[in-house]
Amino acid sequence: MNKLLYDTNEAAELLGIRRTKLFALLRDGSLKAVYLGRKTMFQPKELERFAESLTERPGGPRLGGRRRRRDVTLPEVKFLEPKEVGV
Repeated sequence: MNKLLYDTNEAAELLGIRRTKLFALLRDGSLKAVYLGRKTMFQPKELERFAESLTERPGGPRLGGRRRRRDVTLPEVKFLEPKEVGV
């Protein structure tokens, strides 16, 4: 990192997240920003601090973008025989 400040697009790219997540981290206080007028900027040391504060997932890294559903056992279904209709 050789720049003094990174804008939101650059910071999100460096962290490997989307801008939406970046702003969520700002809102919850996990990440701090500096402001130049209306522009939100991030100091390299703050991005490094945040990245170093992250911990590894207990079950290892999650692969894929979606959660997998647990296997669900369906109850046994009994089909009834149709009744004969008298003509």
